[in-house]
Amino acid sequence: MEGIFHEELKSFFLSPSEIADYVSKADTVNTAIQEKRELIEKREAEQRKLERDIDKLYELYLSDQITKKEFVKKYHPLEAKRKQLEEEIPVIQGELDFLKIQYLSSEQIVTEAKDLYREWPKLSIEIKRRVVENITESLVIGKDEVAINLNDLPSLSGNGRN
Repeated sequence: MEGIFHEELKSFFLSPSEIADYVSKADTVNTAIQEKRELIEKREAEQRKLERDIDKLYELYLSDQITKKEFVKKYHPLEAKRKQLEEEIPVIQGELDFLKIQYLSSEQIVTEAKDLYREWPKLSIEIKRRVVENITESLVIGKDEVAINLNDLPSLSGNGRN
């Protein structure tokens, strides 16, 4: 029975299609990570430019080169944009952090699955029992066959394997 389960682990964890699917999803997440990083850099550059523009506008007002009315007219749109960026950047950063966790988790899952298969013969009976209990959905023993149904691998989208 143990040998059957070990081979089931191999086909489940180490099948080329499973790993290719995981790598593909990880690549997609990695691309999204890069896009979020670029977006944050763009928004931060925009925020720095906006701060410089506000400072210049304030200097013009202090040196009496523009009136209070002109200052207010030009300042309000800049201030509104600054507040928008102050709210937007942390949201994008949160999305980036979430994507990074997903990417690291997917790499870790594949690595740990390979390690589990490789180390299986060296594990104690108690550890093997816990692994089997945790990843087995059902075990059906028929006259001439044994069917082991394993739980799905966690997916990068959180929906399980499809």
